[in-house]
Amino acid sequence: MKQTIWKRITSLMLVWVLLVSMIPAALADETGIKVTFEQESISMKVGEKKTLKARVIKDGAEITGASVIYTSRDAERAKISESGEVEALAVGSVTIVAIYEAEGKKTEGICQITVTEAASGGVTALSVTPT
Repeated sequence: MKQTIWKRITSLMLVWVLLVSMIPAALADETGIKVTFEQESISMKVGEKKTLKARVIKDGAEITGASVIYTSRDAERAKISESGEVEALAVGSVTIVAIYEAEGKKTEGICQITVTEAASGGVTALSVTPT
């Protein structure tokens, strides 16, 4: 009788260990790759330029030298260059996307940008002519 109980307990423990070990794999995406920006959201003023940096992470470590394609979901509000330089063009919200492709699968990361009016007034240029 004692051997039967120990066999059942051992079997249940083995099943539990197998199930627990499979949980992280079930929760991760198929590739284990994430694309993240240094900041998930930023604010900019019309006419301002900033450089964004997307990082490609696999299994918790950054993939050095990974290449991403940047795109703007509303190029009338903000445009982004191949190198990640964003230029704010018009007031509103815009999503910038960084796309990493490997083995035929795409992974995206996003950065939300809020564009506000540029500060008005003040001196923007000064010219002095000697007399």
